[in-house]
Amino acid sequence: MLNIGLLLVWIIVIFIPDDRIIFSSSSIYLICLGFFGISQAQIFTERELFFVQSKSDLADSDNKEYLTETLLAKDESSNIQYFEEIYNKSIELIKVEKLYLNPELKVLDLAILLNVHPNLMSRAINQISGANFYDLINKMRVEEFIRRTRTEDSQKYTIMAMAFDSGFNSKATFYRNFKAIVGTLPSEFLKSNQGSRESNT
Repeated sequence: MLNIGLLLVWIIVIFIPDDRIIFSSSSIYLICLGFFGISQAQIFTERELFFVQSKSDLADSDNKEYLTETLLAKDESSNIQYFEEIYNKSIELIKVEKLYLNPELKVLDLAILLNVHPNLMSRAINQISGANFYDLINKMRVEEFIRRTRTEDSQKYTIMAMAFDSGFNSKATFYRNFKAIVGTLPSEFLKSNQGSRESNT
């Protein structure tokens, strides 16, 4: 499709000497090129996609199951099975290793750990969870914050100290995500769940 598009652009350049049409067709082609480059990276590479069988396989480069571009088959049910497998392995690794505590965690980092193409990782998370990678990670961070508030020594720490320890890197991000997920502000949540609490936000 991209080759056909490029051919059409050249036909327009050669046979229709109108700058507006040439620039318009070129712009449309570049938009399509960018879209396919982001959503379907396998168009531009024949690199094999693979994921590890288990956590122990992360250190074993010879023990991998490969997923080639046939992963994205015409049979959508087959794709969903692959996506579920990748998603489940991602969630397990994130929770076991508590990767969400890293405030700089990106989908690329997780993809490297599981040896899965980043685009495939993002698509698996979106398809199975209905949320994007960052929404998923921030939900885990909020859950971690709530767990920390229920420990015996939580009174020793401020709200933001626990938020930073839970993986958030800014007050605005923490408050925005907490309100979106829990439906209330952190201070209100703490008051309703463990009585009034001296906090320094």
